[in-house]
Amino acid sequence: MVRTIVYAHNRSQEDDLVAHFSSLDMNYGCTSIILWSLGELLNSLRYSLFDETIVVIFVRDSAMLLDIIDEVAIMKRFKLLILLPNDDQELLRLGHRLYPRFMTVKDGGDTEIREVLSTMVQNIMKSGATKEGKYNDTQ
Repeated sequence: MVRTIVYAHNRSQEDDLVAHFSSLDMNYGCTSIILWSLGELLNSLRYSLFDETIVVIFVRDSAMLLDIIDEVAIMKRFKLLILLPNDDQELLRLGHRLYPRFMTVKDGGDTEIREVLSTMVQNIMKSGATKEGKYNDTQ
């Protein structure tokens, strides 16, 4: 099973996020959750039992990104998609320290993130990577 975790900072995005990720869940059989704090995100990732987890991060500013970078050991285990608020060179540099699969800026980036995420989920489902036992160490 594919799980998508969205870490967002602005609750005004909630309706759009819920609408998009609900359709992703229905179309591809994913499980999606939206989290609003770094603590919730880290707890969810530390104990992940899912074969594939994609984390979508809506970045507020460099301070938020630095807090996430402090947890790079956990974050790099997962497929990351990052949406930056602007194309500031410092933000871009910091964002790359998380080794994202995809990173873009807010101007039009919402659509890009959704397209990339949908493609990633489709590819995971096609590859059969989530079939039971694929990552089982005993096999």
